[in-house]
Amino acid sequence: MKWTNDSLGIYFAHMKNDQFGERPRDPRHIYANPLIPEICPILSLGLYLLTNPIDSNVPQLFPGGNQYDRFRRVLMRLLQSEDGKRELESRGMVAEDIGTHSMRKGSATYASSGSTSCPSSTSIHLRAGWALGGVQDTYLRYEAAGDMYVGRTVSGLPTSQASFAILPPHFKERTELVADMIRICFPNLPSNANYMAEFVLASIIYHHTFLENTLPSHHRLFYSPLFRDRSALEKLKNLVECRLNLPGDSMVATGIPPHIALLQQMQSLSSSFTAVIPALNRVSSEVVDGVVQVIETRAIGAGTVTRDGLETLLNSCLERTGIMTLIDTIRNPSNPTSTTVSSNQANSSITNRAHMWGGRFHLVPENFTFLDAACLVAWQYWICGDRGKELPPLRNLSPDDMSTKDLKKRLSDFKYLMGLLEREAREKGLWKNDATVQEAIDMFESCKENVLNLEGKSENNRRRRPEQIKWTTMVHLVRKKQRTRKN
Repeated sequence: MKWTNDSLGIYFAHMKNDQFGERPRDPRHIYANPLIPEICPILSLGLYLLTNPIDSNVPQLFPGGNQYDRFRRVLMRLLQSEDGKRELESRGMVAEDIGTHSMRKGSATYASSGSTSCPSSTSIHLRAGWALGGVQDTYLRYEAAGDMYVGRTVSGLPTSQASFAILPPHFKERTELVADMIRICFPNLPSNANYMAEFVLASIIYHHTFLENTLPSHHRLFYSPLFRDRSALEKLKNLVECRLNLPGDSMVATGIPPHIALLQQMQSLSSSFTAVIPALNRVSSEVVDGVVQVIETRAIGAGTVTRDGLETLLNSCLERTGIMTLIDTIRNPSNPTSTTVSSNQANSSITNRAHMWGGRFHLVPENFTFLDAACLVAWQYWICGDRGKELPPLRNLSPDDMSTKDLKKRLSDFKYLMGLLEREAREKGLWKNDATVQEAIDMFESCKENVLNLEGKSENNRRRRPEQIKWTTMVHLVRKKQRTRKN
């Protein structure tokens, strides 16, 4: 995988029409679709990387031995859900009608038949890895421009609108904050993928409102460092933009057919004409205001009191005496029930809100639930908490802060596993009471081998992926491993 200009290029070692890898290694271009985030491949890649920590010992993007079967089961689970069944019934279909190749075949049909200005059939055949047959395989060859057009088309961008040429969400400039957030959000990411991670992170930030409104509040995405640090998220939002290509841009929109370029020029002309009418209205109002101002100025010079002049004088007097400030305070009183306490147990720099329920103050709200995330994210909550949700470092919690018996049991499991990691960090001299997120990640990488080292395979004879196992599952596995050692 390699990011180039405005697209993600994927290189295949061999394809159907090149079983032995004898042809040149040409990339297949993947484009973002910021207009329909539900099907945007760049956003999907970002969600996967942000919720599934990368295992530095595994070279594959998707670890495991049988991803084909894994994808088939996930797809079938979706089609057999209530929403999936309802949609299929409305189209007279059943789940068994759709398989793993349906999207591959359907995208080829869409690219060749979805518009009156489709990409060439040669580009579509080569993109799908199909043999053209006969002498065509000799003289009809891959060309990047044709594959780029196919890539934009199958991404779902509107082929008859100027927005077909839209650029992916990207940072206006790569600041130190952007570099730090990439390093924190994607630990163990290979250095040659940093440029790709920049666009992946920009897509997540650009669609953060859509994600918060669409995904459930307990989704693993919202436990990531990006969504925990709301101040950094707000700063990064101001650095992300998504628009059409402009002259002088360092990033050029690729895969654009001629009719889209003409549509862009027509849209630019339409915008210019539309801007003329408000300008004319503004000029006329400015002329009227100027005439009125001249009349008032002469009236003041003659000693005549005007309505606007009197109103301005009264407002300035009220401002100087502080009456306007008092009125604002009365209209917007502060919340008397909101109380904050400062945590003096671990991270003294974090100010946490005290929540009143059950007749006393607690460090977490009554509806608090434990995160459903991987061990690395759980470790970050153990040390750093979540400023966005006003949660303290979870190692400060006690059973009295839990609202139910089940949560108290879950807290016990959480403290057991995180306590093993903390004890390992203290023995190695790495522990810091007020560690940052990056320091927490470094501690985890140094301590995970001794604590989370799971030999062998799972009950289903599959290789375990400690980096992606949920902490609740890891507690069970670690305790089972210790019982085995004792026996």
